[in-house]
Amino acid sequence: MTPLGRRIAALVARTVPGDRRVRRLRSQVRSVHVSCPAPGAAEMSVHVRRGERSSALAVRLELNDGRWCCTALEFG
Repeated sequence: MTPLGRRIAALVARTVPGDRRVRRLRSQVRSVHVSCPAPGAAEMSVHVRRGERSSALAVRLELNDGRWCCTALEFG
């Protein structure tokens, strides 16, 4: 943590009671599955966990002029 970050954390710790602080949960990628249904195309499904909650992400990428382009994106 930077010196400024430590200073801000110390100020917040002094002004907000411990039982009223908001804990930030980090999202964790739990698994990634990739398939290639056609040349120049990739489809991925991603399982993301944040605390007790899970969510899914579906992505389709297509190769276009040497660059990958996201053609479909779904959150669930």
